[in-house]
Amino acid sequence: SEKKKVAFLTGHGEKSTFQELATFRQELAKQYEVEEITLAETVDETEEGVGVAPIINPIDNDISTLVVAGPTQEITSAEQAEIRNFISRGGII
Repeated sequence: SEKKKVAFLTGHGEKSTFQELATFRQELAKQYEVEEITLAETVDETEEGVGVAPIINPIDNDISTLVVAGPTQEITSAEQAEIRNFISRGGII
């Protein structure tokens, strides 16, 4: 059977799966596919760099669990909306 996918949220100063959470990631990887995702990407669509707006990447449907490991910066309302959407589709936080 295909392994379920666990994603770690990045971009808000969360603990790193390659540093603080390396052992945890290794243990998870024995039973799950593990990846890191970033929801917000800043795209500069103007020549002057004015009006730069972040693009929110959707959380893939094949991700079953999202780990938010101790963010130290604010998760924006747009990112929170995408996380709520993920939960409404049956995703686990």
